[in-house]
Amino acid sequence: MKPVRKQHSERGLAMVTSLMVLSFLTVIGAAMLASTNVDVRITDNYRTNTQLLFLAEAGFEAAREQLRVDVEAKIKASSADSIETLEDGITAVFQDYDGADGVFSTSIDPAALAASDDVAYRTGTIAASGDTIGTYTAYIRNDPVDGGASNTDSNKVITILSIGTIGNFTKIVEIDVKKGEFPDVPSAVTLNGDVPPSGFQTPTSNNFDVFGDDAAGIEPAVNAVGVIGLGTSGVNVEDAISAGADYSDSYCGENEPPVAGSCAGGPDIDDVSGELGGQLLTAAGLLTLIDSMESAATHTTCPNTSAWGSSASPRVTVVRGDCNVPNNVDGWGLLVVNGALDMGGNGSWNGLIIVVDDTVCNPNGAGGTPHYAASVAGTAQINGGIFVASVIAGQLDDACLNFNGGGGSNGGVQYNSETVRNAFAGLPFFPVAWREY
Repeated sequence: MKPVRKQHSERGLAMVTSLMVLSFLTVIGAAMLASTNVDVRITDNYRTNTQLLFLAEAGFEAAREQLRVDVEAKIKASSADSIETLEDGITAVFQDYDGADGVFSTSIDPAALAASDDVAYRTGTIAASGDTIGTYTAYIRNDPVDGGASNTDSNKVITILSIGTIGNFTKIVEIDVKKGEFPDVPSAVTLNGDVPPSGFQTPTSNNFDVFGDDAAGIEPAVNAVGVIGLGTSGVNVEDAISAGADYSDSYCGENEPPVAGSCAGGPDIDDVSGELGGQLLTAAGLLTLIDSMESAATHTTCPNTSAWGSSASPRVTVVRGDCNVPNNVDGWGLLVVNGALDMGGNGSWNGLIIVVDDTVCNPNGAGGTPHYAASVAGTAQINGGIFVASVIAGQLDDACLNFNGGGGSNGGVQYNSETVRNAFAGLPFFPVAWREY
């Protein structure tokens, strides 16, 4: 007889298989849950880090705007004239926040800063829909060049350290900022380019003056008229001044100081190319400078009312295109024209006028109408300075300026360092270096 085989049940195998599949699915599910948790944490960390960065930036922006206001206030409030320059104003602000020891902490640790005697410059809370998101605390200190602990400024650069805080988490940004301003004006009238024949026109009256001595009595005298290279440009300017009648004693300045009301040595015309800031030596630099000023402009239309700003509230006006200033306008601040300027008479400008024309000079009207980068009525008074250039096809071109008309008892240009500095009161402190911790 053949042996009888035993039949084995397969029901246990199905259970084992089911358990294996269930275990596998459990592992997969746990992995997916863990992955989801990691993603949630990553998202939460990213959101928190982004919020912290925004908080720190909010503190920086608050401090940057407050600096603009405080520095100007220090300068204007100095009745003894002990605070006259931008550096003086920055130093005065430093000394309000450096603590009893007269030096700044250079730590970037929030706890160490809170324990120091440095005074927080700006603090604030950011909320949304009634819920507090976080807080910021901003400190100021000197920049690395002057030495962070020093409370004396020499280069118009300030470091702002801003700390954003959410719970136990912090983000720190440390940003060096510099006050926006036009490079130092080297002359009462500056022609940044070759001056062609007839490219500089003067009024016919000797009541019209261009003086480079500082009306504010703060800075040394500058030249009456500054040109790029004394060669042909200097000759053309001097010929224009002396044409018809010699009014050379109405153009006094650094090299020809007024003596008994006249500069008998002749008109003060000099080569100022070595005194122009680097940005002014190239067309690209000049246009970039205009762009930066436009970003801070309070007005972008040509001055058109009798009182355009004031000494207490100077305006930053940047006009793209030609600008026709009507008669009898008294303006204060910075006027930048990226086109041609035509300024009417019997008014004044107290500050700095910058003209960068985009049309070729045509003083003799060859083949058409005469064209000057700037035409200023001889009866207008500029208390500060005027800078004229032309940029054609991306290159600096001829500079031409027409003081038209007969002139008048108040007509002319008088260099004034105070109104020039005041012209930049509306410009913010611009970031020049950024560090994040």
